[in-house]
Amino acid sequence: MPTPPPLSDLRLAQSDRGVVARCPCCGDLDLQFDGVGVTLSSAQLRQMRRALAAVHAEKDARWGWALRTETTRESAVFRLVGDDAEDLAGLLDAAVAVLDLDALLLNALAPRPTA
Repeated sequence: MPTPPPLSDLRLAQSDRGVVARCPCCGDLDLQFDGVGVTLSSAQLRQMRRALAAVHAEKDARWGWALRTETTRESAVFRLVGDDAEDLAGLLDAAVAVLDLDALLLNALAPRPTA
């Protein structure tokens, strides 16, 4: 099934340190954070957010760690120290919220079958 056109701006989320934007050609998501970038599907973005939350919940994670992501196109390593995890999590949370809102709106605006 083709990716529906976004109802929002192509930039799903943006902060001082990064951006998540939808590619207008293929619909995949481009994550850029502190100079590191990777192209993800929306499912991979959600999985990355869950992995980030799980690792960050560990007591010793605040001292610094690396989040490695691999997709069919590429791989990237995000080195996170101090508040980096919170900043990246905030960016991913905002992008997921916009994706969820787009899905709700597209569902609400979809033509209903007539009986």
